[in-house]
Amino acid sequence: MRKISASLFALPVVALLTFAASCNKLSKATYVAPTSDTVVVKNNVIVVDSTKYKLISTNAELKNGTYIYKFQASATDLQHNGDFAPGITLVGITGKGYLRKIVSVTSTSETITVNTMLGKLEDVVAKGKVEFTTGTSHFRNGINYEFNNLLLSQHLGTDITLATGNISLVQNWAYTMQFNSGGLTSFVADSKGGSFSADAAINVAGGSSASLVHVSDTLDTYSRLDKIMVGKVPMILSTEICLVAVADGSTNGLQNHTYSLHNNAAMDMNASYSSGNWQNSLTTSGAAASLTGNTSSSPQVNMNCNLVSVLNVRLNGEIISSNVTPLNTNINANLSATTSDWDFSSHSVLQPTVNENTALISYSASELNKTWNADSAVLITPYQVLKAGGDNQTGSVGNYLPQPIVVKVVDNNGNGQAGVMVHFRVVSGGGALSYANILSDVHGLATAYWQFGNGGSGQKLEATAKNASGNNIMGTPMVFTAN
Repeated sequence: MRKISASLFALPVVALLTFAASCNKLSKATYVAPTSDTVVVKNNVIVVDSTKYKLISTNAELKNGTYIYKFQASATDLQHNGDFAPGITLVGITGKGYLRKIVSVTSTSETITVNTMLGKLEDVVAKGKVEFTTGTSHFRNGINYEFNNLLLSQHLGTDITLATGNISLVQNWAYTMQFNSGGLTSFVADSKGGSFSADAAINVAGGSSASLVHVSDTLDTYSRLDKIMVGKVPMILSTEICLVAVADGSTNGLQNHTYSLHNNAAMDMNASYSSGNWQNSLTTSGAAASLTGNTSSSPQVNMNCNLVSVLNVRLNGEIISSNVTPLNTNINANLSATTSDWDFSSHSVLQPTVNENTALISYSASELNKTWNADSAVLITPYQVLKAGGDNQTGSVGNYLPQPIVVKVVDNNGNGQAGVMVHFRVVSGGGALSYANILSDVHGLATAYWQFGNGGSGQKLEATAKNASGNNIMGTPMVFTAN
């Protein structure tokens, strides 16, 4: 490596201020300890001294790989010294940095125009191990977002609101890259002790006719710049974390429905490349995603509600790694306008995706894009009706049985479900009921009192419950017998 000025090892203040203006939350660039001293940098690498050469290219020119520099001082034209020449690798540390390989050069008395292509770390490192870390722990206050009545969408009379809750993300990555004379030999991205926690109440309200809904809202963005040393070459490590809420689907009819979303899953993720092959692994622990819904009027809802974290890691402006962790929840809710019978179902799944973009790190390594279905939870309610008491009793004509008839309505996880209409009727024996239609209570219990008839032994009572489509819920019709 040649001609690295000492002044280059301080990140320009102007670049920091420019970047800060474009981000919600930005931590100042900090110095990170150098990688191993055994890193050997190639001879054809130069770090552009921004005190002598000011980059004046437009965004369109930069996108096309054209880098134009204006002389800031009366220094000797570096092109004449063989530095700005085809085959040279340029490292810039202004803004988010850049890494370019020179294709051709033209110059005037005041400017140098360099046509470039994207460079790679293999153009910088001859051999050695490059290591660095980044993630949520690099942000002073971590990644925590709280919300209260945050309106996501108002569309065709339907409002979607994040009523109350919070999102918390812990995800730290350690990167290790080994180079030798043949280029990149191994790459490891490892994240341990991560977690994605969400506790949210999502409200869907309004709508008098069929409405299609789609909303995607970036709740918050956290950005950070760090300077790392690759051997003796300074480079800019950019970390950006976004928290996103996404909702789409359809509604039909007036409604006011709230869904409570809970997740607290721990994750360890690993992606590695060696000997031409990618390997990956995921380990999760803790509570899986779960979702519940209330029973207020909800004629018809088919909705996907997702809370997503996105972590992008860039080295000198180019994405080297991306991790997306969405908590995807599909919701279906229906209410019969004629009978008030209803049903509700949801499927929640945590689906981390790791994407290692090898455009920056290797000529030979194919790109990895891996998605895991980590934690999954399904809620179906009302799912089943169970006998909870009162069967096979002995009675006397004209009197109520000693014990009430009790059924329990549960979801597919065995939890009692309130607000489900249970219909009781005497099938044989001539008996009577105190009440025939009973709503299940907060424990999922529906209770009826059966007056014994004059039809002798073997009298029968039936309990049924239906969903919004008119189909019997599992376990019904349920028969009770009295003698």
